[in-house]
Amino acid sequence: MRRLLLLALVLLWATPAFATPRVAVLYFNNTDTSSTKLDMLRLGLAEMMITDLSNNPDLTVVERSRLNEILAELELQKTDAVDPGKAVEIGKLLGAERMVLGTYFEFLGKLTLIANVVEVETGTTIGGHKVQGETAEFTALLDEVTGRITPVLALGKAAPKPQPKPRSAPPSPAPSKKEGRVRGSGGGDAVADAGDDRIESVEEEAVQAAPADSLGAAMAFSEGLDYLDRKDLKRARDAMRRAVDMDPSLDVAKAELAKIEI
Repeated sequence: MRRLLLLALVLLWATPAFATPRVAVLYFNNTDTSSTKLDMLRLGLAEMMITDLSNNPDLTVVERSRLNEILAELELQKTDAVDPGKAVEIGKLLGAERMVLGTYFEFLGKLTLIANVVEVETGTTIGGHKVQGETAEFTALLDEVTGRITPVLALGKAAPKPQPKPRSAPPSPAPSKKEGRVRGSGGGDAVADAGDDRIESVEEEAVQAAPADSLGAAMAFSEGLDYLDRKDLKRARDAMRRAVDMDPSLDVAKAELAKIEI
């Protein structure tokens, strides 16, 4: 009897109910009909989201290469806009339980990202998020969207809205550099002034440092992915290097570049 009970528990644990949900990220559609300059961004957008979601142990994420294989089987291009019905078919062929469908467009320097989570079996949208901000802050916008839809992908339902934090007393103002100086004999003021000068020098260097080009890096990364898909390693390497130069914090570009340079 005990053996039968143990076997039943093992079989129950092995059922799909305990498996992490398999999710797929389809290429987002650029809905800006007046310009195609950001069309290539759909490649980098998908790969960056796939990479972030793959770091979540509660998800099993379909690789972009597998998505490309299915698109090729259906005689679809990576740049083709996919309607919801066709998207569900793609999701089933990928073996996904949930998938991310989305759109983006730019208007007057503002970028809008919309990501929806769809239950593949029913074709029902079960959650999503929309974010808008400066186009130059593309990476931050994508990070926000990804963070908001991750609980829906993992749990199959929207996460509860965060409760506002109670207000706290404002922090006491930090003493200024002048107030923080220690006066004394033997040139104490001179030492303090020298320290202030060093602080101001560091601050000036930080201000003068060129900010990361988030969108430019994402576009270069997207071009690199396109060249990789075409097996053009030289141009892919050049594009990935440009992406890293524009935004040294773009780890996905660094990872792809490392693979090419091996």
